[in-house]
Amino acid sequence: MKDVALIDNVCTGLIRRVQWSPVSGYLYVICSEEQQIKVYDTSGLGPGKKATKQVQTILLEYPTTRQIIHGFIINPKHQNDCVDELMFFCDGFLYVTKIIAGKNKKLEGQRLRSITAKTKEKAFICGTYVSDDGSWIIGGASGTLYFGQDNKISKEVVIHKKPITSLCINSSGDTIYTCSLDETIKAVDRKGKDKWQSKELHIDGSDFKSQPAAMDIDENAGVLYLGTKSNQIAKFDLKTQQVNILIDGHDGQIWGVAAHVKERTFVTVGWDKAIKIWAPNTHQCIATYEFSAKDSPQTDEKTPEKWELKCCSLSSDGNWIAVGTTTSTIAILSYPKLELKATHFIPLANVNNELEGIEFIQWSPDNSHIAIAHGDAHCYLISVNIDNNEKISLKQWKGFNHRAAPSHLQWSTDGKIVKCLTRDYEVVHWLLDFNKKTAEFSTKIPDPDHIEWHNDPLVAGWDVQGLYQRGWDGTDLNSVAVTSDRSLIASGDDFGTVRLHNYPAIQQ
Repeated sequence: MKDVALIDNVCTGLIRRVQWSPVSGYLYVICSEEQQIKVYDTSGLGPGKKATKQVQTILLEYPTTRQIIHGFIINPKHQNDCVDELMFFCDGFLYVTKIIAGKNKKLEGQRLRSITAKTKEKAFICGTYVSDDGSWIIGGASGTLYFGQDNKISKEVVIHKKPITSLCINSSGDTIYTCSLDETIKAVDRKGKDKWQSKELHIDGSDFKSQPAAMDIDENAGVLYLGTKSNQIAKFDLKTQQVNILIDGHDGQIWGVAAHVKERTFVTVGWDKAIKIWAPNTHQCIATYEFSAKDSPQTDEKTPEKWELKCCSLSSDGNWIAVGTTTSTIAILSYPKLELKATHFIPLANVNNELEGIEFIQWSPDNSHIAIAHGDAHCYLISVNIDNNEKISLKQWKGFNHRAAPSHLQWSTDGKIVKCLTRDYEVVHWLLDFNKKTAEFSTKIPDPDHIEWHNDPLVAGWDVQGLYQRGWDGTDLNSVAVTSDRSLIASGDDFGTVRLHNYPAIQQ
């Protein structure tokens, strides 16, 4: 996909909606806070054509309403008295307006006309025009479908128990498909009479919820495409009424990733409470677990577990996944079934401090312990006991105090040393005593000729100094990963760049 033209400085804030008119071909843009409509002529764009100033020229700036606009539609039927007819669906109100050609053919926006409904509707959410006669159909938060034309409602039919989130109509105009927060899809005719309604739609092993914010139909394939607010696109077969995920993703920021040591899969975690397993060869999410309040560990702390996942780590045998949260909890799940096996809350190191999150988490080489870099300026070790029935118990060591919070850590291959990188750029080495469950601060740097280190290196040290580019400070490098043969290292930085270096990376 190539950029054809850039229309910049359209709004001071975000752009709420964009849509091309099927009649005039104009591009309509709704700006966020002021909710102004701006109109552009993009007819000069096309294959092999260079963008001109015409596309940057605003044909019309037009104020709409103070009510929050959830969307708008443009009448596909040509009107003799206007250039375009638009309808806005808002909180509690429906409006229709016409864009006309005034003096010297300059575009003008007519005053918005309100549409009155018998039902006191909290919000009008979605809608479509019917191409053959210019009538329209609108879905509301009450589950009501509204039929009308121009600025009059002719019929109101309650078809869902919960809000209608999206709808579409087939090309012949005789069947309307609706989606709702009740997680069903329904088909009705032009009079609102039921044709069929699906069961609640679920997909095993997925956090998919059939509450799509967008929907469209492919009549040749006999499917509906559903776009959700959780970054998923699903396909609903109209014959079998089965639903399958086409494109999956997190619906929040992704903060952790870990590659499997034996299989061609990787794990991601994020602030959407979800952990997902991905198969890169098929570009598919193959398993999902979404945390909920019932998963929270028993604790005396008043702060509830939000399950915003910050980091993750796979055990060296590939059987277990450890995750850490922004609110000081760790969890252990099985791979690949993603069964929750254990949770543990790390209490406040000082009752006068605010609750901090887990910055980094890493299994020991023999999978018997988990090391944690914590935002409360401590490194913690958790002993992991797995019995024959795969029941897991966790026991926390006393924290190892740092002058600043550790952000990264690494085990030695023999599992006897943990080294941490703190936010004041100090590398601290801890000598572990497993009998006493304590650690001793090492005043000496271990000899690299005698100590080998497990997994990926820290983002500071002689072996990664070449990753830092000219003019960088210590905060610009975020993450590094080495290949299994330790010949190459990849780095990720604050500037959206991934670089590949030989390892060790001595020079830039």
